[in-house]
Amino acid sequence: AKAQRLKCRSRAPCLLGSPVANMATVAAMAENDAETRVRLIEPCDEVGGRPRERKPRPHSTKPQKKAGETMSKSEIDGILAKKGKKPPPEDMDMDALTTQQLVDMGFSINDLAEAMFNKIVGEGKPVNYFPHVNLDREGGLPKIETLWTSQKHLWSTLAVGTAIFNVVVLVHLNISILHCLCESLETVVQTGSLTAGFAKEADEAKESKNSNLSMLSNIRDAGTENTFIFLALAVGALECGGVVILLLRTLQLVATFMLNGGIWDKSEFVAYTAIDRLNRIYVPLIGTFSALKLAVYIHPSLIFGELLMEIDNALICGKPARSRKGGVAFVVTKFVVFRLICLFTALAAFGTKCVIIAWKLTHPVVDYGWQAWLSAFAFLNCCIGAVTLETQLQDRIFLFIFGGEDSQYQADELAMVNVFRANAMKEIWHEFWMKGERLRAISFMLTLDSFDLQSMLIEPSHLEICKSMDVGLDEVKEVNPDADIATPTAGAEPDVDQTLAAAAEGAEEGQSKVVAKEDA
Repeated sequence: AKAQRLKCRSRAPCLLGSPVANMATVAAMAENDAETRVRLIEPCDEVGGRPRERKPRPHSTKPQKKAGETMSKSEIDGILAKKGKKPPPEDMDMDALTTQQLVDMGFSINDLAEAMFNKIVGEGKPVNYFPHVNLDREGGLPKIETLWTSQKHLWSTLAVGTAIFNVVVLVHLNISILHCLCESLETVVQTGSLTAGFAKEADEAKESKNSNLSMLSNIRDAGTENTFIFLALAVGALECGGVVILLLRTLQLVATFMLNGGIWDKSEFVAYTAIDRLNRIYVPLIGTFSALKLAVYIHPSLIFGELLMEIDNALICGKPARSRKGGVAFVVTKFVVFRLICLFTALAAFGTKCVIIAWKLTHPVVDYGWQAWLSAFAFLNCCIGAVTLETQLQDRIFLFIFGGEDSQYQADELAMVNVFRANAMKEIWHEFWMKGERLRAISFMLTLDSFDLQSMLIEPSHLEICKSMDVGLDEVKEVNPDADIATPTAGAEPDVDQTLAAAAEGAEEGQSKVVAKEDA
């Protein structure tokens, strides 16, 4: 066996100077001659069997270390002294540096990543990439009280203020356009043609420099002019109608929550689901609403997933679409037609608003200068909020936690998401509103975001990934030997006993709260 292993090495033939050496002789030499054994593992020249002289790596200026040898504190002090930096404290354990201390010394994130990668490749064993991540099986609901910060007052005020601002500016901008329709109704009746009525009203508007339709004087083609008027009036009517519907829906959700789920049939789940939809969907929607919002239905990153959900959840005459012949084709056709309508409507809204806002900014005689800039800011706000990023982030977290490996909601998984949301609103209501902190309750409900959800769903952990993989100063220094290291800062190690005691105390406190609620 030894001879066979030696045969696979290209160095053994070089030792004997012939590629047809007797393997038994090689084995005997390897067994009996210690010097030969040393030479067998050395790289050899092709002629003469002499071992090549090893040259140090060009990028490495430090002496080669033996396996298991670590950098001593004196070596680190010498490196720091050459750079004119003070040495670390005498009582600092250089073998137990935290990850943050390594970063403070001057090593980059890439240095840490390469050191961990080399450790994984070198060991060749399955790796736990998430040693510090554990899901809270209770959903983190008992931790909601600890997530409160005073910044939530600021963000909740900003959310409500943005909604009010957007409604006022949007209505003001569209009312000036819809005023044309009210003034031209008589002309339309007299001419018997909608296009002719708009054209006559536009001709009169051109003569008035203070009219919002005086911008039409720059449109030379009559057909383009009439098309623009029609699109502007359609978009204005759509946005004003949408604002009214959203405000009525908001009042309905508030009434549903205040009536504990309804006038006759009371349901705690319906009540908390209503307040969750109000804070999570309708307040951000009102703050960024415009006809441009229809662009969310044609977003390339969302449209395919929504199509799959539509096929899975669509019903035809009370039965799933998949169970009916041609049901899937009908659902897909309806989906495509609706998305095309959304595409053309959003495109028309974007084009007309660009023209109107540009005219207001370049002709301040039509409007006050600051009002024109407010309209431009509202337009920018609507463009940015066409896709509500926070909603997508929360949906992605819930899909990751509840959706499973197939990344699609099943019926029971989607139901569990709704249960979790309702219970989160209930916990906020009881922890703040029922204790008299009503302003905090409202602010928390309005600002429960993806960061709060991550803090709730993942248990706290003080475990460092580098330490769990035995990656320390020596491994990182080997990756980047020329790093301009600094004096490590003193960092307190987390006390495991105190951590366990705090966790046990928190668990007992949560259990006592549960018992108290059950008794109540």
